[in-house]
Order: sequence, then structure tokens, then C-alpha cells
Amino acid sequence: MKTKAILTVLAFSLGLYSCQKKVAEQEVKKEELTLKGKSVATTPPAPAGTTWQLVESDDFNSLDLNRWGHGGTPWGSESHDGSCNLQTASNSFVSGGALVVQAKKGPFTGPSGKSYPYSGDYVWTKTRRTYGYLEIRAQYPDARGVWPAFWMLGDGWPPEIDIAEFRGTPKNYMTHAYYDGSWSSTTTSGNFTGWHTYGLLWQPGSLKFYIDDVLKATVTKSSVPSVPMYVILSNGADCGDANGTGFPNDYKVDYFRWYQSVPSGGLANGTYTISNRNSNKCLTLLNGSQNDGTNIVQYNCDGNNNSKWVVSQVSSGVYTIVNKNNSKYAEVAGWSTTPGGNVDIWPNSGGNNQRWNIISVGSGYYKIKNVHSGMVMDISGASTANNAADVQWGDSGGNNQQWKFTSAP
Repeated sequence: MKTKAILTVLAFSLGLYSCQKKVAEQEVKKEELTLKGKSVATTPPAPAGTTWQLVESDDFNSLDLNRWGHGGTPWGSESHDGSCNLQTASNSFVSGGALVVQAKKGPFTGPSGKSYPYSGDYVWTKTRRTYGYLEIRAQYPDARGVWPAFWMLGDGWPPEIDIAEFRGTPKNYMTHAYYDGSWSSTTTSGNFTGWHTYGLLWQPGSLKFYIDDVLKATVTKSSVPSVPMYVILSNGADCGDANGTGFPNDYKVDYFRWYQSVPSGGLANGTYTISNRNSNKCLTLLNGSQNDGTNIVQYNCDGNNNSKWVVSQVSSGVYTIVNKNNSKYAEVAGWSTTPGGNVDIWPNSGGNNQRWNIISVGSGYYKIKNVHSGMVMDISGASTANNAADVQWGDSGGNNQQWKFTSAP
């Protein structure tokens, strides 16, 4: 989904896989599973020493507004960069077990009073993630000037990743592209009006684009995003080519899947509540304070953003744990190596006292080990009381040192 005209297009020759890799990938793709009665994405092989974990999925039996935004754009405007399309919520809905995003011919009047010749909509994930394999099964419309897309943005622009962006007749091609200040783009011609799968394998320094499990394009650049990004499913008119024929039209998405690779027994990136096995209470901030150095404590799980934590893998098996409400990092205070040292929040320093190993102990629980001190998170004295302190302690294997991570919006 281009927010600017394409200034630079770099063609990427597509190397053939070695026979060994082809066989390995085919073996993986033979393992078809089911989820809620629908096919699960057939992923490429996970990186060595890791396994895929499904971290987000939707079969679109309804449009879950706790997980998806729609109506307008994710950045709050009524139209994509002032284009000919009004983005409006009435154009996105679920019908027949699929998400439908419509494009229509107008004119239409937006909340600002501006008139638009066409309307469409954006549907976007409210959760941002980093890396993994993403896939949709979709049916793209083909009409003059139609512009449906499966793409990604971060909190700023660039970067942008266009996983499967279709330009209808007369262009009639699918684009796989990455923008970091200049465009890297490959196009695929064909008929996309039937049901097909479209996937992206996003790894450090690498983007691989798939249609129906066949590799179509590869981008290898040091600038490939390492920041959390969100997914957009959109439809509308390509303003320069649309002539009013072929509207309305429907972009249909049967399912959405996002997998992330984790070390065996590891945890996927995401936003979680973190509850103690002994007390069943959640980690939060003492008295709700947002100040630097505020102690982390346990409290009844209430869904407040103070008790939500953004967990991100920064290297193999090493994570940061960041408070959703204030973007401050869980750390061992003062670089302590002493049992009983407080765990508090502090702005990002990049130090190992803000880095954690999250290690499975089985039954869905983990221990959280500080990289600097080698000690684990512990609720002091195995207390079950509200506001009991989160501290570090030697690994005893007790339930007060074991934690459950529950996905949170």
C-alpha cells in the first residue's frame, strides 16, 4: 500500500532452493492441522533450534473489536493520505465466515465535510509484534482501479511491508514490497480472484513472500524492521486508474494467522499479564505509580494497563519485559546481585539488569531469570497478599518463583 509514489524499484532475482531445503520445506507443509475447523497456515521451516508458536489467529466468525480496529485509518484520519477514498466502518464486516472489506463508488462525504469519489476501509490488528510467519487465505477482487492489500506498518513511516498488494485491471499484478526510504519491489502476474494463501516470513535482515506456499520474492537488507508492526487489511480505489466500473467489489479474507519462532519451551513476543503460581495474583505497579524506580508488586488481576507487560525477545532466549502503561522496563534495581533485591521499572538503559531469560518449567509456567544477577523473580516470603514485593532470589523451584503468561489485548 504505497503512501508515496514508487521512486526506486529494485528487482530481486529469485534463487532456487537447494534440493535438501525443498524436501525439508515440503515435509513441513504436509503437516496440515485444523483450528476451529479451518486449515492452519502451512509454515516454512522455523529457524534452527526453534519451533513455531501460533500467537494470533482469527477465522472471522465475527469481527472482534477487542483485537481489530476499523473505520478510518490506524493513525486517525478519515482517508489514506488525503486520497480519493473515504475509509468508513460500514465497508468492513463479516459475512459467510469471512472478513469482507468493500470498495464502493460514491460520492461520499467524510466527517470533515470533504467529498470523496470512492470509499473503502482499513481493518488493522491492535497488537503489534516483531518477526514470525504471517498468512491469510483471501479472495482478491479484480476491477479497473481496485486496490486491496495485506500490509504492515510500525508506529511511524517508514518502514512499510506490503505482503500482497493487488492493483486491478489494467495493471493486474500483485506486489510484494518493502520501503525503508526507497522501495524494494517484486511483482507477480496472475489471476487472484480465487481463494489463495499469501504469506510473509519476517526474520532479522530478511523478508520472504509466498503465494500458495511458493516463494515469490526475497528481500535481504540490514534495514529490515526489527520494531513491532501491525497488520492492515484494506480495500479501496487506485485513484489514478479507477473509472467507476467494477464497483462495488469485495476483498474477502477467510483466516489470519501469525506465528513466531521461540526457543524450544520458550515464549512468543506479545502483551501479557504475568500471574504468580502460588498466589494467582498479577504483577503490577505499587499504588499505580508511573515514576522511575516504582517497585513491581503482585495484586489482584484486574486487566488494568499497569498489569500488562510487553514481552519481546531481543536475542535467543533473552527478553525485555516492558510495562504497557508507561513503556518502562522491568529491571533489578541498582544492578543488585543480592537475594531480595527489588524488581522495579526504569527507562530503557540497555543493561543486562533489564534482560531476562524466560524458561519453561512445564504445565504452562515459566521462571524469569535476570541475565545480570542470575537470580529469578520471586514473590517475597511466598506471600499471597496484595502489594507483596517482586524481588530476585536464588532459584529454589518454589511456586512463588513460577509465572503464567496470559495474552492480553
